[in-house]
Amino acid sequence: QQIYVDPSRRDLFLELMESTDTLTEFESQIRRKDGSIIWISENVRAVRTLQGKTLYFEGTVEDVTKRRTAEEALRVSEERFALAANGMNGGLWDWDLRTGKVYYSPRWKELTGEPQCIGDSPEEWWVRLFPRDRELVDRELQACLQGRTDRFEVEFRLRQADGNFHWMQASGMAQGHDPDKPPVRIAGSMVDISARKQAEDQLHQGALYDTLTTLPNRALFVDRLRRSLRRRGNRLVAVLFLDLDRFKLVNESYDHSVGDEVLRQIASRLERNAGVRDTVARFSGDEFGILLEGITDVNDAIRTADQVRRSVEEPITVGERVHSFSASVGISFSKVGTESSEDLLRDAETAMYRAKSLGKAQHVLFDQAMHEYTLRRLQLENDLRLAIDRKEFRVYYQPIVSLSDQKLRGFEALVRWMHPERGLVPPTAFIPLAEETGLICEIGRWVLEDSCLQVSRWMELYPEATGGIHLSVNLSGRQFAQSDLVEQIQGAMRLGGFPASALKLEITESILMENADSAAGILAQIREMGIRLSIDDFGTGYSSLSYLHQFPAQTLKIDRSFVSKIEEETTQFAIVRAVVSLAHVMGMDVVAEGIETTSQLDVLGQLGCEYGQGYLFAKPLPAAEIEAMLARLEHEGAPSPDLGA
Repeated sequence: QQIYVDPSRRDLFLELMESTDTLTEFESQIRRKDGSIIWISENVRAVRTLQGKTLYFEGTVEDVTKRRTAEEALRVSEERFALAANGMNGGLWDWDLRTGKVYYSPRWKELTGEPQCIGDSPEEWWVRLFPRDRELVDRELQACLQGRTDRFEVEFRLRQADGNFHWMQASGMAQGHDPDKPPVRIAGSMVDISARKQAEDQLHQGALYDTLTTLPNRALFVDRLRRSLRRRGNRLVAVLFLDLDRFKLVNESYDHSVGDEVLRQIASRLERNAGVRDTVARFSGDEFGILLEGITDVNDAIRTADQVRRSVEEPITVGERVHSFSASVGISFSKVGTESSEDLLRDAETAMYRAKSLGKAQHVLFDQAMHEYTLRRLQLENDLRLAIDRKEFRVYYQPIVSLSDQKLRGFEALVRWMHPERGLVPPTAFIPLAEETGLICEIGRWVLEDSCLQVSRWMELYPEATGGIHLSVNLSGRQFAQSDLVEQIQGAMRLGGFPASALKLEITESILMENADSAAGILAQIREMGIRLSIDDFGTGYSSLSYLHQFPAQTLKIDRSFVSKIEEETTQFAIVRAVVSLAHVMGMDVVAEGIETTSQLDVLGQLGCEYGQGYLFAKPLPAAEIEAMLARLEHEGAPSPDLGA
């Protein structure tokens, strides 16, 4: 039967039996007749002669295949566990609650930064915990041990050998022999999550803080304002909404890095002028907010507003350039029963825009009238957008006459809004809003196209009455900044075949000065097309007479504010005389606006002003009334001094 025994085990058996008379629990594999292999355990005694010669072996044999298979499976499992424990990123731990001993894997020890110092006590873990995390870890651990949760999972900070703390995440499960009794062990893993925590902190920073200035952003500001309103008690909470004046010019004139550095310096100044408990935030662009908590008096907020405005006005040096700014500040206060942080912030913003409209560089306190005005303004803006789609605008035409013979020499195209409910809305009620919202570009383009088409038709129907006349159309600052302005003008003239020589574009002095670098080039293109140019409201802008020669204009228009008292005040008379003289020296003609009396007409005529418009001749009229006037003049054969006003 030896042929069935594992040869290596047979040789070992014989070798051992030579040195002893008995073998206990000697195990080997044998092959059975059916070809299967099993493990057996033998208890053997050698029977020998007196001379020591082996006669035979006797003993017992037991099949131990099941036990050996289980032991092999356990060995493989332990090897696999050891390999996983050594190779995984996380460390393993196994706490025997009966003995109080903890097994820490080599990787677990490495995560502490001092693996050679780790024993087998729970204290090895506990003493390295960040003090404020100990209560959390203990609470979660006890919940698992007491059966309130199935798993133990918690994040905490663990001290390293160098004294720094790393973020860790530990998880595990409790085990016991009897479900009705406390567990006997709890085991799990621990991984270093410091990189993830850092990424989360960066995301949190980006979500709640401004990346440029590191100030809180709008979201965090509103959250702090909401909390402040809940706990304010009888004290006031104030919001300051601050916007830099003319900051846009910096970004348009220089590289954006200059504007960024300006904003960083402004942010630093605002923080220095705010209190320890106050919050300074950057909302967007050049808009900032300051939350004042626990103030006792309205004057506290006013004093802070004055301080921050003065700090903003101090010169700012970026590179070799020095920049100066001012700020418009809106202030709102909490009221009894007012808990909406968004409303309080909105009110401060409303007051800030009011400060802008009053001339900038000042602070304004919010009142309810401002809110009502804002609601009306929003409604007006909505109506204005609808008016474009519904074609509610009309072009009115005000005649321009020669002051020497009062004959018709042209028209100024003026837009009017025929509101379906309010009737005729005056330009002063909607033009500033259209400028601010940018809707003026679409409105201005339509006025240019419609008036060119209309006057072209009149030129065909009434050649005698319209001979030598020109059409004056205003260009807003928004329009002038459009890159396709020249193409728009060309397109408007093509619609009705309008002659370029009969078109005069009016641009205010302030628009020219704000765009001085690019204005000359654009105006030169327009002039090359044969279109005439007029500088409107001259003398009310920057008083920049030295720049006048840069712009190829043919006409200066004197604002009505100078004309209204020209026969009464020597100052007004002197200004108009200077403008007329300057225009003539530079080869320009002059148009006076707002002529209402014959005495004004006489004075302007004496000063050599060539043209004028005003209620003395005719108010702005709809196209139908202008056409009736032209038909009458055509019938008479020549433009008449009597325009039918």
